[in-house]
Amino acid sequence: MNYEQLLNAFGDGTENLGADEGDIRQLPTHILKDDPLKGPSALPEDARQCLICLEDFAKGERRSILPCLHGFHTNCSTKWLRTNGSCPICKHRISQST
Repeated sequence: MNYEQLLNAFGDGTENLGADEGDIRQLPTHILKDDPLKGPSALPEDARQCLICLEDFAKGERRSILPCLHGFHTNCSTKWLRTNGSCPICKHRISQST
């Protein structure tokens, strides 16, 4: 295949691969009511940090859960999913329609 045929077949990388806004809005979210690092409702050690912004979760922050069960700050995951419709950890697409 020549270059033009490859572009026609696979695109040039500028296509929006983001998730649908409706799919993003439907993700389950919750506000962390207790300290997520300790106490009875502490998150598992491997889930105590948003792996998009690399910040630890804190009491009062909103956390979204993707279908693959990975969790992120809601603001971080919304921004990420608008341009990349899949989980930044496991690459699972949040929408089955794409």
